[in-house]
Amino acid sequence: MQARVYQREGELTLVIPPDVAATAEIAADSEVDVTVENGAILVRATTRPAYSLQQLLAQVTDENRHAETDWGPAVGKERLSCARSAPR
Repeated sequence: MQARVYQREGELTLVIPPDVAATAEIAADSEVDVTVENGAILVRATTRPAYSLQQLLAQVTDENRHAETDWGPAVGKERLSCARSAPR
């Protein structure tokens, strides 16, 4: 199958046909690995591990948890919003 390469803003853009992208599980804004092997350009879909909030929080320890940071008093129109709490 042939595809077309365009030049946009100084970079080359490869247009991947939809059926090829679907087979490779590549969607718009996907990250891919691009390498050259024996003169051939290889584009491979990258996979990122999916983590749950519980898995991420399980890695928080007293050693890697930082203290609160005091940025000083407000100097402009910034506003801190806190989660609503029950009325007192």
